[in-house]
Amino acid sequence: MRHLKINLDGAWNATTKSGGVGVVIRDLAGAFIAGRARKFDNVFSSLKSEALTAREGVVLAVERGLTNICFESDSLQMFTAFGCSSFDRSFIGHILENSKFLLLQITGEGFTHVCQTTNEAAHHIARFALHLVNTHLLVRGTSTF
Repeated sequence: MRHLKINLDGAWNATTKSGGVGVVIRDLAGAFIAGRARKFDNVFSSLKSEALTAREGVVLAVERGLTNICFESDSLQMFTAFGCSSFDRSFIGHILENSKFLLLQITGEGFTHVCQTTNEAAHHIARFALHLVNTHLLVRGTSTF
């Protein structure tokens, strides 16, 4: 059984009110499997950008049929939110609850809080995503990045 980790990071531009998503999927040896860069408009906080990023990571895992995943984020708020079993009624609650529902399709999932330096690749992709027009899927060997 292959174990994977998915690094997640969001970026936010307060001037343009846009959020950037950076998702990197690697095996436990650190080899790149796939990733995603996506821009969202009308994002009014960095917290919402992080929530959208977490959902994109879960969506990518579901789309690719991945299991045995550890999600890693440098956002302590996302780590705490995904560890909470009660319904989230905050302004990002609908995003988090949708993500938690999608997680039911994945076995062996879990969220881990990591330091920013561990999440550097996802961070760079998220910053890049702020300038995108279309979503970019990155796959080992061939990518649109």
